[in-house]
Amino acid sequence: MLIANATAAQVAKAICSPYSVEAMKEAPEQDYRVARLQDLLDDAHFAGIKTALGRALGYDNGAFIRQMLERERPISEKTVRAVETMLGGKYKGWFSCPATAPTFSARALRLARMYDELPPFKRQAAYASVQALHNPEPDNITTDDEQEQLPAQPTSQPGSFQ
Repeated sequence: MLIANATAAQVAKAICSPYSVEAMKEAPEQDYRVARLQDLLDDAHFAGIKTALGRALGYDNGAFIRQMLERERPISEKTVRAVETMLGGKYKGWFSCPATAPTFSARALRLARMYDELPPFKRQAAYASVQALHNPEPDNITTDDEQEQLPAQPTSQPGSFQ
């Protein structure tokens, strides 16, 4: 901390500030923000490249991103606003409250974006395929091998009661 040209009040404020880096490192929202920043970095647009994310935020390189991920710097409200407004608001709500935010992995989000880019007829086919994989087969469907092993059921004659 540089205090050579600071006034006594500025030094006192810096020493007693509840917003010091140490206090920010332990804040519960920082855990969530670091996780979300890592998810953002893993997004297809940045492909894990810290420099690409740093430049999208207006920095020369990815050093600031690395420092935030390693908790050397806190992820401030200013950074949150910058992320949510970059690229025309593509990441609006990215740092939403953890209680209300969906907990999708970066992989699930990539799949959802790929799905959204499909033409409508391919979306329907993809949806039907996923539904078929997700829904178990009904119990009354048997394979050809099982059908051969079942005993023949007696057929009833019309008008007869059994």
